[in-house]
Amino acid sequence: MKYKVPIFIPEVPNLNKVSRYIKQIDQSKIYSNFGPLENELRRRLSELWHVPSDCIVTACNATLAIQGAIETSEESEKTWKVPSWTFVATPLAIHKAGKRFEFVDVDPESWRAVFSNEDENIVDVLPFGDGLDFSRFRKEPLRNLVIDGAASFSALSKPLPKSDHSFALIVSLHATKLLPAGEGAVMVTNNPDWAKKFRSWTNFGFTNERHSSLLGTNAKLSEYSAAVALASLDDFPGTKIKMGQIQKKALQITYSLGLKTQPSMQKRVISPYWIIQFESPERKNVTRDLLENVGIQTRDWWGRGCHKEPIFGCGDLLLPHTEHLAEASLGVPMHQELGPVDLDYISESLAILF
Repeated sequence: MKYKVPIFIPEVPNLNKVSRYIKQIDQSKIYSNFGPLENELRRRLSELWHVPSDCIVTACNATLAIQGAIETSEESEKTWKVPSWTFVATPLAIHKAGKRFEFVDVDPESWRAVFSNEDENIVDVLPFGDGLDFSRFRKEPLRNLVIDGAASFSALSKPLPKSDHSFALIVSLHATKLLPAGEGAVMVTNNPDWAKKFRSWTNFGFTNERHSSLLGTNAKLSEYSAAVALASLDDFPGTKIKMGQIQKKALQITYSLGLKTQPSMQKRVISPYWIIQFESPERKNVTRDLLENVGIQTRDWWGRGCHKEPIFGCGDLLLPHTEHLAEASLGVPMHQELGPVDLDYISESLAILF
């Protein structure tokens, strides 16, 4: 079905903006294996985040980056905890890392995972572009903190807050995100040893010599992806302004109808998502049907919650807040191509019901 207003349109810099970086690849003859453009990307991000460049490591995608961060974390036999309210890639990465894990519920207001003070290994999620909040975690007994901040580049486009915990933060560079490389990811940490192991993991476990010292894989970011990411970084100030204007109108529409959005949007954090929260599943379903019938695409971005995915075998697990959010929230179009006419059309269509 061809939608009048699609849920998303991927956006990466055009050839004119990327060409100067492509020319550098032609000159260097380096196409992968931590080339000069990959180094430049890490250098510029280190200046943005105020962390050493050797604490930033790139990867070919965010799912593998989460897996690698877990595999190279401090050794611990304890079960990992992860919110069910996330994209399925997050728990799949833990599974691929060979770790036991359990799903936890979320706070219904913040949409953030509710962890126990006894949890030792955590994969936290920044839902739909939300920002960091290290105050949520006690210093002890937490040993390993991996953060899935896939869509959070805008919230993180400033010096990173200090943390008493050793952490690994993963940011996606997918074409639907705000710093796109087409595909790719960045892992940033405050632990140089963790970064060193992770970098080795992405390169077959090689260290300074050509010997595999740990079980790794090939998860390197190519120079071509780094070129697109650098062009996206050049464009980011304009991207943030443009998306901020679209989000402002989206908030006005949502609030005018007496509805709520995801917490990140409520806090004016720029996000590539617009999630509307309804008072009941019935209201959501009626709205979804109406929008789809008039050519406005919708999506349950995180399905019913990961604990309901058959592959994990947790169908009997009860996580009431996650299940309510899944049943009563709906993703509607949010992307850079969303113009005033599209936003007015969405507003007029929603107004039929509210």
